[in-house]
Amino acid sequence: MPKPKFKIIIASVLIAIGSSQISAAQTSDERPERIKKDVQPIEYWVESSSLNLRDNPVAGKVVGNLSYGQKVLAYAQYENWVRISKSNTKQQWVNSDFLSNSSLSWASYVRPSTTLNADVIPVRIKDPEDRKKRMYGVRLKKSETGNALITTQLHTENGVFFQNRFVSCKKTKVIGVRLIGEGSTFLRAQNDARNLGLDIYGTDQIDDESNNSAEVAISKFACKTEDF
Repeated sequence: MPKPKFKIIIASVLIAIGSSQISAAQTSDERPERIKKDVQPIEYWVESSSLNLRDNPVAGKVVGNLSYGQKVLAYAQYENWVRISKSNTKQQWVNSDFLSNSSLSWASYVRPSTTLNADVIPVRIKDPEDRKKRMYGVRLKKSETGNALITTQLHTENGVFFQNRFVSCKKTKVIGVRLIGEGSTFLRAQNDARNLGLDIYGTDQIDDESNNSAEVAISKFACKTEDF
């Protein structure tokens, strides 16, 4: 008699396993699929007679040109710049100050009374010890407390390099300077971890002095120049 009981036990186990598999399969089949939501890009039209396409916001390399009335799709934004290229293609950025959210055509074009820049024009900063150095200021923001944040662009044989510096000024005199970001692109320099938590209005964040002629020139430029 023990043998039939043994078979019955095995059969019960197999039935239980089969039931759990069926239950799991049913649960899997009944589980709703994850819905993928596509974010629609924003439509804009070029509102300038000529607008440069750049590979980085602010002061990237010019990679193309758009004309009045051309339609573009904005996929991302950084300050007053929008990326009109998809994430899996080469980056193309334009200044949103020269875009309209209404459809435009040459028939509605009105020539501006003054000449407008299509985007930011880098300002040359001269290094007194290296007159051939191609160094430019591409963004400068200042606070009422005398502090300044300056982004510079350096052209070398190996390409373009960006740096961010925090400069403390007393009117036009440099009190101190500190390197807070750098990278091969404008955005990489801005996203440097040293930028995080920085308060442009603070008064106790400078503990370094300029250590080379280029940094001295950049610091003086930051303290003497207005925002751009």
